[in-house]
Amino acid sequence: MTRDPKPAATRHLPALLLAAALVAGLALPTAPARAESRFGTGSASARLDFRIVIPPVLRLKTLHQPTQVVVTERDVQAGFVDLPEGMAVEVVSNLRAGHSMMFQVASAVVKAVEVTGLGAPVSAGAEAAMVSFPRVKGAPTRTVHNLGFRLRLAPGAAPGTYQWPVALTLLPA
Repeated sequence: MTRDPKPAATRHLPALLLAAALVAGLALPTAPARAESRFGTGSASARLDFRIVIPPVLRLKTLHQPTQVVVTERDVQAGFVDLPEGMAVEVVSNLRAGHSMMFQVASAVVKAVEVTGLGAPVSAGAEAAMVSFPRVKGAPTRTVHNLGFRLRLAPGAAPGTYQWPVALTLLPA
């Protein structure tokens, strides 16, 4: 691992100087400007209005997800594969209207999926399943979801190794 030879304070110096200048400028009292011309003395004033716009944030980061699932003969006989610790994701959001997670089956070997770890179980089959999360106030929130899966196998499923069969999409509400 390489390290930056500059101390942290040096790397952030331009941003700190800009912030200090802005604070100093805002702290100065407003004073009318004076001007002289051949027509006499006059005065002028100006006002500075500004606003801060915080952009909407909605981000999904996969912390852990298998790329494949192994289906055994025992799984085929039971009709399902249990993966109690199948996926971990982090969601960052500041959306006022909230957001949703959509789960879809993405494999012919799986006919349905049951997802746990979201407060209440969620099931998706031929149609996708949506889970809504409420409005967030203030700074973006970070939430980690540890998701478990029960993969309901399709008729005729055979033992083997398959690509991960569940698609997860994050959507604004």
